[in-house]
Amino acid sequence: MKNNILPWQITGFAVTSIGGTLLHFLYDWSGQNRFAAIFSGVNESTWEHMKLLFFPMFAFALIQSFLFKENSAFFCIKLRGNTARSFTDSRAFLHIQRRHRKIARLG
Repeated sequence: MKNNILPWQITGFAVTSIGGTLLHFLYDWSGQNRFAAIFSGVNESTWEHMKLLFFPMFAFALIQSFLFKENSAFFCIKLRGNTARSFTDSRAFLHIQRRHRKIARLG
Protein backbone atom coordinates (compact mmCIF):
# COMPACT_ATOMS: atom_id res chain seq x y z
CA MET A 1 0.00 0.00 0.00
CA LYS A 2 2.95 2.37 0.55
CA ASN A 3 3.73 2.35 -3.18
CA ASN A 4 0.22 3.40 -4.23
CA ILE A 5 -0.25 7.10 -3.46
CA LEU A 6 -3.98 7.41 -4.23
CA PRO A 7 -5.20 5.76 -0.98
CA TRP A 8 -2.84 8.00 1.00
CA GLN A 9 -4.13 11.12 -0.76
CA ILE A 10 -7.77 10.15 -0.15
CA THR A 11 -7.06 9.34 3.50
CA GLY A 12 -5.15 12.60 3.94
CA PHE A 13 -8.04 14.55 2.44
CA ALA A 14 -10.52 12.80 4.75
CA VAL A 15 -8.37 13.33 7.86
CA THR A 16 -7.82 16.99 7.03
CA SER A 17 -11.51 17.61 6.22
CA ILE A 18 -12.87 15.87 9.31
CA GLY A 19 -10.12 17.22 11.58
CA GLY A 20 -10.57 20.77 10.31
CA THR A 21 -14.33 20.59 10.76
CA LEU A 22 -13.94 19.36 14.33
CA LEU A 23 -11.34 22.04 15.09
CA HIS A 24 -13.72 24.69 13.77
CA PHE A 25 -16.03 24.05 16.72
CA LEU A 26 -13.52 22.87 19.36
CA TYR A 27 -13.02 26.31 20.94
CA ASP A 28 -16.72 26.71 21.70
CA TRP A 29 -17.16 23.06 22.69
CA SER A 30 -14.30 23.38 25.19
CA GLY A 31 -15.89 26.39 26.90
CA GLN A 32 -13.44 28.78 25.20
CA ASN A 33 -10.40 27.05 26.65
CA ARG A 34 -7.15 28.93 25.96
CA PHE A 35 -5.26 25.74 25.11
CA ALA A 36 -7.92 24.78 22.54
CA ALA A 37 -7.58 28.27 21.03
CA ILE A 38 -4.02 27.43 19.92
CA PHE A 39 -5.29 24.74 17.54
CA SER A 40 -8.88 25.67 16.78
CA GLY A 41 -10.74 28.59 15.27
CA VAL A 42 -11.53 31.37 17.72
CA ASN A 43 -13.17 33.72 15.21
CA GLU A 44 -13.84 33.76 11.49
CA SER A 45 -10.58 35.41 10.39
CA THR A 46 -8.36 34.12 7.61
CA TRP A 47 -5.65 33.16 10.10
CA GLU A 48 -8.06 31.03 12.11
CA HIS A 49 -9.21 29.18 8.99
CA MET A 50 -5.61 28.54 7.99
CA LYS A 51 -5.08 26.85 11.39
CA LEU A 52 -8.02 24.56 10.65
CA LEU A 53 -6.12 23.11 7.69
CA PHE A 54 -2.57 23.32 9.02
CA PHE A 55 -2.93 21.25 12.18
CA PRO A 56 -4.80 18.25 10.71
CA MET A 57 -2.35 18.17 7.78
CA PHE A 58 0.55 18.38 10.23
CA ALA A 59 -0.86 15.53 12.35
CA PHE A 60 -1.35 13.35 9.27
CA ALA A 61 2.21 14.12 8.15
CA LEU A 62 3.48 12.97 11.55
CA ILE A 63 1.60 9.69 11.20
CA GLN A 64 2.92 9.20 7.67
CA SER A 65 6.48 9.97 8.74
CA PHE A 66 6.37 7.02 11.17
CA LEU A 67 5.04 4.74 8.43
CA PHE A 68 7.58 5.89 5.84
CA LYS A 69 10.70 5.63 8.03
CA GLU A 70 12.84 4.47 5.11
CA ASN A 71 12.62 7.97 3.58
CA SER A 72 14.42 10.17 6.13
CA ALA A 73 13.39 13.42 4.41
CA PHE A 74 9.68 12.54 4.27
CA PHE A 75 8.53 14.69 7.20
CA CYS A 76 10.64 17.64 6.07
CA ILE A 77 9.10 17.45 2.61
CA LYS A 78 5.55 17.23 4.01
CA LEU A 79 6.17 20.14 6.39
CA ARG A 80 7.57 22.25 3.55
CA GLY A 81 4.50 21.48 1.43
CA ASN A 82 2.12 22.29 4.27
CA THR A 83 3.88 25.60 4.95
CA ALA A 84 3.90 26.49 1.25
CA ARG A 85 0.17 25.72 1.06
CA SER A 86 -0.52 28.02 4.01
CA PHE A 87 1.52 30.83 2.47
CA THR A 88 -0.10 30.40 -0.94
CA ASP A 89 -3.62 30.33 0.51
CA SER A 90 -3.04 33.51 2.49
CA ARG A 91 -1.52 35.33 -0.49
CA ALA A 92 -4.38 34.25 -2.76
CA PHE A 93 -6.96 35.41 -0.22
CA LEU A 94 -5.31 38.80 0.21
CA HIS A 95 -5.08 39.25 -3.56
CA ILE A 96 -8.78 38.44 -4.02
CA GLN A 97 -9.74 40.71 -1.13
CA ARG A 98 -7.76 43.65 -2.55
CA ARG A 99 -9.22 43.07 -6.02
CA HIS A 100 -12.74 42.98 -4.58
CA ARG A 101 -12.19 46.27 -2.70
CA LYS A 102 -10.85 47.93 -5.86
CA ILE A 103 -13.88 46.78 -7.89
CA ALA A 104 -16.26 47.92 -5.12
CA ARG A 105 -14.73 51.41 -5.19
CA LEU A 106 -15.14 51.64 -8.97
CA GLY A 107 -18.74 50.47 -8.98
